[in-house]
Amino acid sequence: MEITLPKNPLIEVIFDCLLKTPCWKVHTLANFLIQNNNLKRLDTDCNKDLFKKNFIIMNALFQLSCNLIGSGYILIIEPLEIRLAKINEKKLSKPNKNLKDYYLDWNNFETDSKDIEVLFNSFWQSYLTSKTKESINPKMISDALNYFELPKNATSEQISRQWKKLALKYHPDKVNGDKNKFQQLQVHWQVLKTALN
Repeated sequence: MEITLPKNPLIEVIFDCLLKTPCWKVHTLANFLIQNNNLKRLDTDCNKDLFKKNFIIMNALFQLSCNLIGSGYILIIEPLEIRLAKINEKKLSKPNKNLKDYYLDWNNFETDSKDIEVLFNSFWQSYLTSKTKESINPKMISDALNYFELPKNATSEQISRQWKKLALKYHPDKVNGDKNKFQQLQVHWQVLKTALN
């Protein structure tokens, strides 16, 4: 049984955008659609309006992606890269099925304000974590492992165990605690924890 999705009015508009300009970002596409009166205000509440605009764009992208099946092209859908690609291109990312399922379910369009706030907060937390992770380089990880007196191939369990051991040993509240050493441990622990996530 084939499920028929309600047709999103932005599908053709977005497809035309992709044919004229090969690569977009979600926010630049949204701005273009708003400036060209293809996307109007969808809610009086600012957060709900932003959510609904994003939802309708993502829904159109995933519907377009489904429409492209069998055409020899796929649609890359990432926050910072939306583009058509030939199926034989190397290193094509697999679409996130959970994200696709979420945006293809029109019931999610009417998400309430509380849930929208939770989604926005989790997005920003995830975004900031990924940005922090990008700023960590192999030398920082190597230095942190050396400071923890661990081998380069240490497991997350070993790192976590060593952190607890050293934190207990050097915590400033302990009899032989060392505030400076403890602060350095915290810095290196943050590097390792971020690298492991």
